[in-house]
Amino acid sequence: VRTERGWRSVCCAGCEAVAYSILGQGLEDFYRLRGAQRLERPAESCQENLELYDHPELQRAFVREVDDNRETVLLLEGIRCPACVWLNEQTIRRVPGVVSAHLNYSTRRAILRWDPRRARLSDVLQAVKRVGYRAHPYDAARDDKLQREERRDALWRLFIAGFGMMQVMMYALPAYVAGDGDMSADIGELLRWASFALTVPVVFYAAAPFFSGARRDLARGRLGMDVSVALGIAIAFGASVAGMLLGAAEVYFDSVTMMAPLYCLRGTEDGLRFFQEAYQELKEKADRREGPLPEERFRFVIEGPPPWPFLRTFRDMFSRWGAVAVASTYSTVGGLWEFGFRHDSRRPLESIAEHMLYWNLTNRNFLQRYQQIKEYVEDWDADALVIHSVKSCHLFSAGQGDMREYFAKDLNIPTLLIESDLEDPRYFSEAQLRNRVDAFFESLEHKKMVLQR
Repeated sequence: VRTERGWRSVCCAGCEAVAYSILGQGLEDFYRLRGAQRLERPAESCQENLELYDHPELQRAFVREVDDNRETVLLLEGIRCPACVWLNEQTIRRVPGVVSAHLNYSTRRAILRWDPRRARLSDVLQAVKRVGYRAHPYDAARDDKLQREERRDALWRLFIAGFGMMQVMMYALPAYVAGDGDMSADIGELLRWASFALTVPVVFYAAAPFFSGARRDLARGRLGMDVSVALGIAIAFGASVAGMLLGAAEVYFDSVTMMAPLYCLRGTEDGLRFFQEAYQELKEKADRREGPLPEERFRFVIEGPPPWPFLRTFRDMFSRWGAVAVASTYSTVGGLWEFGFRHDSRRPLESIAEHMLYWNLTNRNFLQRYQQIKEYVEDWDADALVIHSVKSCHLFSAGQGDMREYFAKDLNIPTLLIESDLEDPRYFSEAQLRNRVDAFFESLEHKKMVLQR
């Protein structure tokens, strides 16, 4: 802790928080008047330090009277997801004497109001500590310090995860594209060991917060979001190591390294800011009626995932005709947001289950999917439906032949069915796809010209 006389060591984070509160009130003489006695770190230092927050003189700096109650703002450490918000709010509200508690996910601040005749502030702080989090009165300097530390740590983790992902994907690509006999066994073994070496720091450093969070949740008998993430990473990594040592055909180091960077910014200020800025940018474009192409000639709804290895080539096949995809079923795999679904942070696990069972595109029956596409075509005044059938994704490709017949013949909606793959580049024929796309939009253009006469 920095004082007017220089830096002073403290025994724990609890002492640090109390020291900042004392210094913030201009009571630095407390340390001078305390004398030269040496204080040993007590076994239960954190618990005793929390009780210091009940002192009336100390509370003057951060507590205000509201009717017969008291109110303060707490800063919580360890908040990583909406489930953390729900758990802490429920924990605090169940402390006898607490009148209300509202925790903001993005700022990690909780507005707490309690009855001092029935509860002490330290009771609330201790309850938060018991579920694996840390809470203390909000202090701007401490909050700024924590944010800087968390940001620096998150950037390092993101760098390790991103670098590992790119390098491992580079080593994994030859195995995907090589035909029989194109790559010798020793080269394949070398690439696997190189992928393993790069995956280790991603798992044990970049993904470490997921494992610590999962361990905390399991120790308290609950299944938080970190448990599922850590379980997925551990299973994929363990299976890959076993496969590598036993000489199995498949390893999944590329999948392991992809998971970490996807989640590294989850629940952070940087992650939230990214989505806020992206939303604002798209909203401004919509307000200006600015589309993705200078001139929009056709609108189409697309069913199915894109061919990721050739995404730009695939997009250009349509953009050269002035064709714009105005709606996509693939974007609703994560949730049917436009039909009313929202995750409920008060019921996190139940909400996830409802999402997977009822509000996920791939779990809907064919009639529900037909109705969803029909609404897209009508709401966006689309000219056509494009079905991209991918061979390796049976959740999408099953039944798409019947889907084409239904929309083309029963509903008289121009429908194009094209086939490729989202992983294996051998199933992507650029010339064949371009010919089919060109022929389809030539017929649409001719149809429009006939109708305009």
